[in-house]
Amino acid sequence: MKYLQQIWGSIPAKKTMNSVILTYLLVLLGLITFELVEEFFYPDFERWQSQVTTIIFGSLCAGIVAFIVSHRHDTLRQQLIEEIDERKRTQEELQKYQEQLEALVKERTRDLEAKTGELEQANIYLQRANRHKSVFLASMSHELRTPLNSIIGFTGIMLKGMAGEITEEQRKQLGMVKNSANHLLTLINDVLDVSKIEAGKIDFSLEEFGIDELVTETKESVSPAAQTKGLEILTNVPEDITIFSDKRRTKQVLLNLCSNAVKFTDHGTIEVAAKALNDEKVEITVRDTGIGIKGEDMHELFEPFQQVGVSITKRQEGTGLGLYLTKKLVNLLRGEVWAKSRYGEGSEFTVVLPLRYKEESKE
Repeated sequence: MKYLQQIWGSIPAKKTMNSVILTYLLVLLGLITFELVEEFFYPDFERWQSQVTTIIFGSLCAGIVAFIVSHRHDTLRQQLIEEIDERKRTQEELQKYQEQLEALVKERTRDLEAKTGELEQANIYLQRANRHKSVFLASMSHELRTPLNSIIGFTGIMLKGMAGEITEEQRKQLGMVKNSANHLLTLINDVLDVSKIEAGKIDFSLEEFGIDELVTETKESVSPAAQTKGLEILTNVPEDITIFSDKRRTKQVLLNLCSNAVKFTDHGTIEVAAKALNDEKVEITVRDTGIGIKGEDMHELFEPFQQVGVSITKRQEGTGLGLYLTKKLVNLLRGEVWAKSRYGEGSEFTVVLPLRYKEESKE
């Protein structure tokens, strides 16, 4: 036993695998020696040989286990050190990238704030210029309309023969002058009305009037153009619907819708219907059998200077302000307007207005 302990103690403290193998070989050699001694010299050697073998193998296993534990401990410690170093390097790189990113974000934020300030300033200038334009046009309404009214008035006098007899050719030419002047006056009125609305200078004159009366007057206004195209105008309006609002502006809305229906309908009918929805609202609908509107164009319908379906409407006159002005007026009248259409079959425009217009509270 003492001999084995000396053998084990002779192995270096840092037990390498070679040391373990050498120890194993020495123990194996010792066991073989015991066998030979037992067989040739000491027949009673078997009893204490078993005890020695147990001690040797116990010591050997303990040494192997100690070696494995020591070896794995050193390996794990080295791996842990390497992982800690790698993590430190990674954290340092991440910190560096984070600082670079924060610096870049700050720089981009400063640039964005500068650009935003420039855009806001430019927007202020544009809004101011637009207000000045609207105020100018609204103020110039009298000066713009007066010359046209003179042209229309004196042309009408000549057509009636009040300034003397005229030939048929002269009547034809004067009729063209009057029609063109009326058309130009309509365009100017649309532009001026939009300018007044945008400048906040439009005034309302409130009164009681019947919807049937309004529809009749509108029908009379668009009938000549409808008859020229062979269109029939149908009406379905109860006589008992009375509204308290601005008659001139309400008629302007209905006239715009009916004029559009005539303009974009080549054959068929135009129907104007009205009904009371309840004790507070009235619904007016204008339907036509015209060219209709494509689904992808519906979102542009009430935008300024837009005429949907350009390929078809190139031959149509107008500024594209009619429906835009209609929507603005309906909003001012505390109402709503929307449209439905099937391309190639026709369109339907609906206006809902309060039966009694109420001023907004200024509080």
